[in-house]
Amino acid sequence: GDSHCCHQYFGGDLEGILDRLDDLEARGITTLYMNPIFAAGSAHGYDTENYRLVAPNFGDSTVLRTLLDRAHARDLRVIWDFVPNHVGIGHWAFQHAVDNGETSPYWDWFHFKVPADSIQVGNADHYDAWWDFGSLPELQTQNPEVMDHLLKVAADWTRFGFDGIRVDVPGDLGNPGQFFPAWRNAVKAVDPDVYLVGEIWERDPIWLRGDQFDALMNYALGQGMVEPFARGDTPGPVAAREMAAQYAAYPEASVAMSFNVIASHDTDRLLTMMGGGDLGEVADAESRARHKLAAAVLYALPGMPMTFQGDECAFLGRSGGRHTARYPMQWDACDADFVTHYAALAALKRSLPALASPAFRAFPRSGGLLAFYRGEPGPGEVLAVFNNASSSETMTVPPGEWEDRGDGGIWSGSVTVPGFGWRYLERK
Repeated sequence: GDSHCCHQYFGGDLEGILDRLDDLEARGITTLYMNPIFAAGSAHGYDTENYRLVAPNFGDSTVLRTLLDRAHARDLRVIWDFVPNHVGIGHWAFQHAVDNGETSPYWDWFHFKVPADSIQVGNADHYDAWWDFGSLPELQTQNPEVMDHLLKVAADWTRFGFDGIRVDVPGDLGNPGQFFPAWRNAVKAVDPDVYLVGEIWERDPIWLRGDQFDALMNYALGQGMVEPFARGDTPGPVAAREMAAQYAAYPEASVAMSFNVIASHDTDRLLTMMGGGDLGEVADAESRARHKLAAAVLYALPGMPMTFQGDECAFLGRSGGRHTARYPMQWDACDADFVTHYAALAALKRSLPALASPAFRAFPRSGGLLAFYRGEPGPGEVLAVFNNASSSETMTVPPGEWEDRGDGGIWSGSVTVPGFGWRYLERK
């Protein structure tokens, strides 16, 4: 059935990540964000049963400790997924409240709508539940005991060694303006450099005032601008204007730390977005080229380009229905050409200082070309150019010599960009 995505385990675990650290490093990956790994009632893990216990099917705290240590030895950062808004019906506090009614010290951790002796576990009419899913009872985060518990959990896992925290549905909490400043203070007191990112899909700078998150999951950029440009639906000049407007709305420090994502576990796969089809189908040459173009744009933008595992392998899959986008990682089926493409982009991201800068300046063009500067003006700045049309296009470049850091070519006066192609031009 259509709920197949959320109840079927396929066998992946923390040891499997340890076994693949060489592969991750070879692909240029520097940050690993894991969906929930703690004890939960389903395969998706967002119905937490115990925030302090690694899910037994994934491993235990010893394996997790080894993973963090070995990742850090490779300068690889690891982010965990925090779900403070709701738990699963198997959570110990919810079970105690249901079993003991109003005498339970955890009764007020939840909002029950019926008397204790009438509660049907799984019935969303009987208690507040996230989006009316009875399997996901909401926590009353306004309750000081609930808040204290959650803040201690976050601080303790930061102390354990995680480098960052991604927060699930922060906007759904009943008191985000109270909760997240306290949460930020709690974890930053343990590690001032811990990276805090919220699952906010739209452009919303209110979360980035320095008292809540360092960055947001930047779907507003990835799906609002990069995806339609790469698909050929948005002209380059329009995409450039929208990007400039977003960067003008966000603090520069946050721009530098952006969590830039197009596809994730909650969306279609990137190649599917580009017209490649669903799991089991064969993507055509155009959709493959557009996928590579989208990745090249993402890597050129300020912040971190985030890739859903398997997109760098050219996998297909849709969200919704059977969620074929979440099909297990097939390492042996990875497309070598795509893996090489992503590794090359990662190498350019690391080697070009301009791409580490938050500086973004649009370079006005027309037609299918999207162009923008990265870095401060002068030697070393990068002019990134992208073509979402099938035929090559030529554009004038500013005076001086520009080196294409992808193929080593030197351009002056003008530059030709192949169909569905791109160039990272560095000023000499």
